[in-house]
Amino acid sequence: MKRRCGVLWRTSLPNPSSVSRENPRMSKTLATFIFGDLRLKVFALAIAVAVWFYASGRIRQDATIYVPLTVTAPQNHEIIYQSERRVMLQVVGPRSLIERLKDIEDQGELRMSTALTPEQAQGSRVRLEVKGEWLEVRYWRGMSKSEFSALRVVAVQPDHVDVYASVVKLDTRPVRVQLSGQPPQGYEIRETIATPPQVSVTAPALLLKQLTAVSTTEISVSYRRSNFSRDPVALVLEEQVQLEEGLVVPISFECSPARVTVEIVINAARAEQRQEGVPVDLLEQADFPYEVEIAPEYSKVSVVVSGTAADLAKLTPDSIAAYVNLKALSTEKIEPGRSAPYKVNVELQLPEDVPDIEARPEPKEITVTLRNP
Repeated sequence: MKRRCGVLWRTSLPNPSSVSRENPRMSKTLATFIFGDLRLKVFALAIAVAVWFYASGRIRQDATIYVPLTVTAPQNHEIIYQSERRVMLQVVGPRSLIERLKDIEDQGELRMSTALTPEQAQGSRVRLEVKGEWLEVRYWRGMSKSEFSALRVVAVQPDHVDVYASVVKLDTRPVRVQLSGQPPQGYEIRETIATPPQVSVTAPALLLKQLTAVSTTEISVSYRRSNFSRDPVALVLEEQVQLEEGLVVPISFECSPARVTVEIVINAARAEQRQEGVPVDLLEQADFPYEVEIAPEYSKVSVVVSGTAADLAKLTPDSIAAYVNLKALSTEKIEPGRSAPYKVNVELQLPEDVPDIEARPEPKEITVTLRNP
């Protein structure tokens, strides 16, 4: 069995003399196949490559891209509102250009832009039709403008954009101090003082129509029992503006100065107290020519007094005097035996040791009758 196998193994190998004779012939045939007519083969390869590039360029492809949209305003105007900031485009063109366009999109170099005319920027809504020719390339990155013109926009979504623009003006507005929290019980904010009291505002005219004052950032008055100040306090440089029903947008503006000083006056809380039945006296000079009568319903008035609890505690029913000054009536002409009614204001005399109280009579004026005896 081993011998038969050995014979079979030996007879399966080629004859060394035969291989040596055929090898040069096979090598020559292979070389002729590869390098024969080399110029013709190189030319054929060049034609094949050119045909491939031509065919690739002729194959059209579409793509969906998303492009930021910018609407610019004329000089000295500002865009207040723009309904759409990004547009979806369907673009058709050669496949090679579409692939390069997608790369440009990925790099963030695509944009759409248009400009408003001065007539359009007058503070009312302008509806613009979004057009494919607004598409621009910020940096071409190897794509020429002529190549770009081979691309065609076939669909736009949304197909329109609503824009508000307004002329920018300079004006002045008062400063409004904003507070947060409350002082402790028994104390109140008496006054807030901003320095300067008003500022210059540079803003769109649409905003200035609705802006009555420029607000400060909030100042906390919690736990405050005495006067204090803050410097500097920043102003809020943004305001919500209603452009139309259901459309409210924030609009930024500039102020000069952009910060102010604020002083806050805190006093003990004031309350009101009513003194009933205060008699009304007559204040007249010695040579007053007429007799004076006060109807019973006007002989007494009520006096409403406001002040701190400590000040109100000092008051007694006799500490407030009410009177009418008749000096102005001394020149009136009344025939003998006749009388005439006159309306006069009621004045008050308050105690000198309680200077911070305020008072008002009710009613403020009464009727007196002058008689020439």
